[in-house]
Amino acid sequence: MSRLYRKRILFLILFFIGCSQQQKTPHLKVVYMFDDNNITDYIIVFNFFESLEQEYNIELSATTFVIVKTINKDSNYCNLDQLLEMQNNNWEIASHTMNHPIMTLLTEQEIRYELKTSRDSLFEMGFYPSNFAFPCGVCNERIRNIASEYYKYVRDTDDRFWEKPLDFTHLGCFVVPSKNSVESTKRRIELALIRNEDYVFILFHRLGYNDKEVTPENFKRITELLITKYNLYPMSFKRAVLSDY
Repeated sequence: MSRLYRKRILFLILFFIGCSQQQKTPHLKVVYMFDDNNITDYIIVFNFFESLEQEYNIELSATTFVIVKTINKDSNYCNLDQLLEMQNNNWEIASHTMNHPIMTLLTEQEIRYELKTSRDSLFEMGFYPSNFAFPCGVCNERIRNIASEYYKYVRDTDDRFWEKPLDFTHLGCFVVPSKNSVESTKRRIELALIRNEDYVFILFHRLGYNDKEVTPENFKRITELLITKYNLYPMSFKRAVLSDY
């Protein structure tokens, strides 16, 4: 074998190795959602996103589902100025009712109050609420149909196979567990990639250190894993779907 031939073979081997190691951008879109308007949405997540955007030169966002009566309530919840700042930085502010009741226990009049008044109140505050999440994910088909009269997007907490076209009135999510949160989320992302899903919807609640909360450290690990290992960037629901529909 001539020296020139060996060089050509070596070049081809290195070329194919390099191609195989290139990180491809998957078509999967990862949507981050937060329920209840907890202050950790702002002081932890929003500020962490800002630091990641500077570090990686990317744009991150999420959707936060707000219990309207918690706005300006106390230091456990985001206030109006914080929510407006988040919206101005590409976050989506969505409705999670006025009072967070279990909707199946309400009369139709009470259901419509929670749906309509929360939507109208958010609009008057300067938001554009077209997205709704049921408290605790509890609903039935009748209530889902009523909700779709007021909102374009309606979400529970059931996780399913997510591909286009989405049924906007029957959305769900993967609820990140407090235990094994990093590994559980990693498995869900890898399952979505294997199944060639178009979306994965990831739901967090308050970040903290009790038995029911994902810790801030694990939330950050999950997010950095998405960016560095899978080349995926958390985004709001509205940003994810507007480019597809």
